[in-house]
Amino acid sequence: MPENLKAELAKLTQQPQRQDATNDQLCDLHAFANKLGLYDAADLIKSIVTKK
Repeated sequence: MPENLKAELAKLTQQPQRQDATNDQLCDLHAFANKLGLYDAADLIKSIVTKK
């Protein structure tokens, strides 16, 4: 993992487990991936979320 992402991850505190739907969690993860510049991962997450 690049040092800049390690530094950002270290700033975050552990969050409680979420009980909402997997697709809702993936939508949130998609937003985080885009914000962190992980565009290929964000595209894959989006394709998973939008599959019917």
